[in-house]
Amino acid sequence: SKNKESLRDKAITCYSEAIRISKEFFGNNHISAADPMQNLAVLHMGTGSAWTAVSKEEIQSDNSDDLAFNLFKDALDIHRNEKTSQSELDAALILYKLGELCLQKIGHFHN
Repeated sequence: SKNKESLRDKAITCYSEAIRISKEFFGNNHISAADPMQNLAVLHMGTGSAWTAVSKEEIQSDNSDDLAFNLFKDALDIHRNEKTSQSELDAALILYKLGELCLQKIGHFHN
C-alpha cells in the first residue's frame, strides 16, 4: 500500500542518515553504524526497487539484493572487529540474514 511504502521510505531515510552521521563522526568501521546497516539491509532484501544513497560514497546498484548483501557484509565486518560476545551474537544474526538473502536469490533463479 502507499502508506507502507511511505513508511518504508522514511525508515530508509532515517537509517541512511544514522549511518552517515556515524561514519562522519566515528569513521567507517564504528559499531554505531552496524545496527542501522543491518536494518537498512533488511528493508532492501527482495524489494527490487530503487534505493536512496547510504553515504557520500554511494553504492550504485540496480539490484536491492546486492545492496542488502553489501550492507550486511559491512555490518558483519564491523561486528567481527569488535570481538565481544554480543558482537559475535550479532555476527551470527547477520550471517543468518545473509543466508536468507542467498535463499531468496536461488528462489528467483528457479522462477
